Amino acid sequence: MSAFLSWIKTNWFVLSILSGLVIISYVNTLTNQFVSDDRSIVLEGPNWGLEDVYNRAHYSLRLLVYLITYKLVGLNPVLYHISNILFHIANVVLVYEVVKKLSKPKIAFFTAALFSVHPILSESIAWVSGGGYAQYTFFFLISFLLFINAKNNWKMILISTIFLTLSILSSEKALPLILVYVLYEICYGSIIKRWRYLVPFLVIGIIFGIYFVSLLTNRSVSLQTSYYQEGGYYNPLIQIPTALSKYLELIFWPMDLTLYQTELNFPPLIFGIRALVTLALFGFIIWSFFKNKSVFFGLSFFLITLLPTLTPLKIASVVAERYVYLGSIGIFFVVSFLLYKLFNKKKLKFLSYAIFGLAIVLLSFRTMVRNLDWENEDTLWLSAAKTSPSSPHNHNNLADYYARHGDYQNAIRELLIAIALVPNYADAYHNLGNTYKQIGNTEESINSYEQAIKYNPGLWQSYQNLGAVYFDLKKLDLAKANFLKALEINPSNPQIQQALQIVEQSRQQSF
Repeated sequence: MSAFLSWIKTNWFVLSILSGLVIISYVNTLTNQFVSDDRSIVLEGPNWGLEDVYNRAHYSLRLLVYLITYKLVGLNPVLYHISNILFHIANVVLVYEVVKKLSKPKIAFFTAALFSVHPILSESIAWVSGGGYAQYTFFFLISFLLFINAKNNWKMILISTIFLTLSILSSEKALPLILVYVLYEICYGSIIKRWRYLVPFLVIGIIFGIYFVSLLTNRSVSLQTSYYQEGGYYNPLIQIPTALSKYLELIFWPMDLTLYQTELNFPPLIFGIRALVTLALFGFIIWSFFKNKSVFFGLSFFLITLLPTLTPLKIASVVAERYVYLGSIGIFFVVSFLLYKLFNKKKLKFLSYAIFGLAIVLLSFRTMVRNLDWENEDTLWLSAAKTSPSSPHNHNNLADYYARHGDYQNAIRELLIAIALVPNYADAYHNLGNTYKQIGNTEESINSYEQAIKYNPGLWQSYQNLGAVYFDLKKLDLAKANFLKALEINPSNPQIQQALQIVEQSRQQSF
């Protein structure tokens, strides 16, 4: 405890600045509502118990945080946002400490400052469900810092493996981080002398690796049935240049930030440029291996953190801003290292500091603006419409926006666009059925619900709504059949049970 207090006393000024940058950049998220996946994850909190958390396998630790927060404060979004901000502040401080071990204090400060305010990280902080990326980063950075400090102390090594395990239990995307410990020994230590200290991490990697591989089939099926993604494989010669160049673009020019990064089909000339950028990145990594181990570490760290999303298996989006939350540290480290070299030139020192300060101000302002997109679902879907016109999911979401505002014709238009983009989009058909039902077009409503069931037989809501439509039409047998099917899929739903009782009462009265 005394060592911790001494550390705070020594570093209080830097810690205050870094924490202040985070608070300034993210204080406007505190009034944001639950949006998108928050509704299907966080808002299920009232129905959770420890058994539910356990049954969700490798996501259990993130859900445990939600469960504890719910038990303490209920469904007040402010506390969930505060949780994300606190994780981010802790990560910024840990980045400062880790980079200080790898390099100079000024480089550590520059890296942490960029990490504290960069807008590409907003998705992981301003969005409650995005907070899992900050959480697994937190446990990893503690683990890595302990590993660096451990030297030959087996007790600290074992504690480090415990925190790595917590990181992996927070997100499967932490699994490749095992390689970061190897990378550290390549750049700053000695694999030959210290290989035995890497063994516990490799054992953890093998155990979790086998487990996660066993889940791949279920993950692929879930994405196809729940999110209507095509199965199969990405072409890595297209996927990798597209993803890496897009991440670099969003880091160095963070303008087209959106929940759905779908505008990734580039003309041949533009893709050629992006492929050259990717080749230059790999070339720079190879060059830095021989010339500068710090640059090599930062760029390799960036790639390692993205490995789970660069797999050719279609189990992740090609690009998502939250994926690069941890990996961005590697790029910020390299940028800060190069800036430090520039700052050391006396003639450019004042100008360099002025440019860096201006960059922090502009990035912080851009983050605050980006946070406004997450204010509620209306602002989120409208902002995504500007940057993701080919996203079927956002067209489906926009339809919900228009329907809630009574603009049913535009809602139908958006749903038809979503279906044109993904012909088996059962959720869009279901929502189309709801919209037709609201405007009194019973025939199209029934047809839409039937199409939804055709493409997703597990969509119990469509059976339930079909039952309601048939009940209104006095077709009680059809109403009962659909309610029974809905109850078969969702047997604990009290609304369906109540609807069946009403149907039975109406049937008895009609005899």
